[in-house]
Formats: sequence, structure tokens, C-alpha cells
Amino acid sequence: MAEYRTVKMSMWGDPFFESLEAGGKLLYIYLFTNPHVNNLGVMEISLRRISYETGLKEEETRELLRLFASQGKVLLEGQSILLLNFIKNQTFTSPQITVGLQNLIHKNPPPPRMAARLREKYPAIFTSARKEEGKGQGASMPPVSPLPALSLSLPEFKEKEEKEREEEEEGAGRTAPSIPCLEGREYQPAARDMAAWQEAYPSVNVPLAIAQARQWCLSNPRKLKTLAGARRFLTAWLAREEKSGGAVSLSRPAALLNPGPLVGSQIYHNDSL
Repeated sequence: MAEYRTVKMSMWGDPFFESLEAGGKLLYIYLFTNPHVNNLGVMEISLRRISYETGLKEEETRELLRLFASQGKVLLEGQSILLLNFIKNQTFTSPQITVGLQNLIHKNPPPPRMAARLREKYPAIFTSARKEEGKGQGASMPPVSPLPALSLSLPEFKEKEEKEREEEEEGAGRTAPSIPCLEGREYQPAARDMAAWQEAYPSVNVPLAIAQARQWCLSNPRKLKTLAGARRFLTAWLAREEKSGGAVSLSRPAALLNPGPLVGSQIYHNDSL
């Protein structure tokens, strides 16, 4: 079991995390930093224990877990909790770590639904392990002790960071309409924000909703936001669309209209978040 966990600074700019109250933020961080979660992202723990360790009331904890489950952050089964993005965010897929994770799911299998979800979400790790188990009339994998989640060298860590940076730059080409702000400035959503919003509000066509938000701003110049408040404005706009059942449906074509900045305006790229 790792003695420390990775907390990405970009978490503080994630639309879903931003939308949480203080108790929700506390529970969100607690789930991946507490000592009960294993390297698969699975923990077996009672509401009473979580409430004792966080100071949250049991009912509040229950409601927050249901919210996290509805947004695809966790999978709940009895007293077991699976953090769906734990392996992606807290471990590496080097051969040694992969074998450790395969061995862990083999020796300490999580509940069936969680095991199936892990194999579905990380087929490169767990599907291969399942095939190996089936060879040789029930031959099992060689026993290998699970490795700590962050026990890699600095070069390996930098290699992973570089790969993530390249993926972000690759997605930067996906543009979205800019939002006019006060003082003739414009806010340009970053690619990572677009992806995070789409994950947080799955029933909403995010590019199209932003295009509509832009038109609303152009039609209501007296209600323009500051540059700093534009991102919060978009998050609230998308949250309302999701709550209304995704009026801007994903089934409608996304008109990725980006007419560019207003004359004399300044573009603000939020890639540092």
C-alpha cells in the first residue's frame, strides 16, 4: 500500500469539483487519500467509519456518495467503494505495476460488478490477466506481491507527465466559442475544461451549449462577466442545462462556431489551470 497519493493541481479547476460544497470537497479528497483504499481503487468501509474520519454526518456522506456515483466517479456495492479513475490517476502501467495490479485482483478479488467494471475500464491490464488464468487448464498467475502505487523512479514519472502533456496538446485543437467579457476581453475555454465539462455533464452537448451562452452574452452586454468569473459562469450554465435534462442534447449537431475575438479584445487562454 502506498504511503502517499498524488493530488493534481488541475483538480481545483475541475468543474465537478468546483461545484461541490466544502463537505463534498473533503469527502472527494478523503476517498483517494485514506489508508483503506488499495491500489485497485477499492475499499471496503462503512458509512460510520467514513463519517468518523471526516467529521461528516452519515446522511450527508450517503448523499454525497450517491452524487459521486451518478457522475461516474465511484461505483458502490454494499460497503465496497470503487474509485473509477484511481488506477489512471494514482498508478503507472509499467510492467511491474501491471503485474502487481493483476495479482491483486486475482488474490483479493473485489465484488463481481466492480471486477467486471475494472476489466472493462482497463482492458489492457486485466483482460490479459484473465486470459493468462485460462491457459493450461486453470493455471494461475505466478505469485507477485502488489507493488506500491508510486514506487517508480523519477525518469519514469517524468515520462508519464510528458505523455499526459502531449495528450493535452493533441486535444488543444478542439476549439470552442469564446465568451465575451467586460472591458472588451474574451474568455477562451481550454481543451481540458471542455473534456471535464463533458464528463461532468454527460447529457449536454457542451460545445453547442457554450455557443448559446456566447450568444446570450452578446445579447445582454450589461450582464457580461469579468474575465475571472467567465469560467464560473459557464460551469453554472452547463449545470443548469444538465439539471433541465440536457436541453442542449448530445443528439443535436454541435455547431463549433468560433467567430473569433471582438475587435480590440484580448483573448485569455486558461491553459494554466
